[in-house]
Amino acid sequence: GEIKSGPTDLPAANADWGGTRVDLTGISCYSSKDLLNWKYHGNILPAVVDDINHDLYIGNVAERPKVVFNAKSGKFVMWLHVDSLDYSKARCGVATSDNPEGPFEYLGSFRPNKQMARDLTVFVDDDERAYLFTSSEDNAAMHISQLSDDYISTTGNYSRIFVGKFMEAPTVFKKSGKYYFIGSRCTAWKPNAARSAIASSI
Repeated sequence: GEIKSGPTDLPAANADWGGTRVDLTGISCYSSKDLLNWKYHGNILPAVVDDINHDLYIGNVAERPKVVFNAKSGKFVMWLHVDSLDYSKARCGVATSDNPEGPFEYLGSFRPNKQMARDLTVFVDDDERAYLFTSSEDNAAMHISQLSDDYISTTGNYSRIFVGKFMEAPTVFKKSGKYYFIGSRCTAWKPNAARSAIASSI
C-alpha cells in the first residue's frame, strides 16, 4: 500500500478538484496468515530523494500498487500509477522482486496504448494470462490491456470499456466463469456510490 504518513497539503495545481497529497515516501508491505494479525515488512519500493527527474521522486505521485506473481519468471511484479504533482504525467510504473516482501527493483514507466493511465488494477486469469485495467483517456474510458508473458509490459491487445463513464478505482474478480468489475465515479476524495458490471469474457 501507499505510505501516507507525513503532513497533508493541497497543491495550488490541484485546488480545483481537491487533490490533496503527502510527499512520496514509498510502498509498504504487510502480510497475514489470518487477515487479523499483520506483520509489517517495511518500505519495499522507497521514494527517490536526490533525482527530481525520477518517477519516484518525493515530489511526485505513486499510488494504487498491485502485485502479482509470474510463474514463468518466478518474479513478483508490481504495477502502480506514477504521476507528477498535477497528475499530468499519467503513467504506469513497473517493478519486480524475487520476494513479495521486496525489495522491488523499479524498471520504469510508460503509457499503455499511448494513452494516459491513472487508477489501475491487475487481474490474472485461470490460464495465467494477465490483464491491466487503467482509467484512461483523461478518465473518460477504462482500458483493459493484455500483459506480456512476463507481466512487465503490454502486448498492444486492448479493449476500451465504459466509454464516457468517467470511472476510477477499478477492482476485478472472477466467480463461476463470470468476470465482475467494481469501480467508482471520479470525485477525488469525495464519496460516491460504487458501480458494478458483469461480463462473460475478460
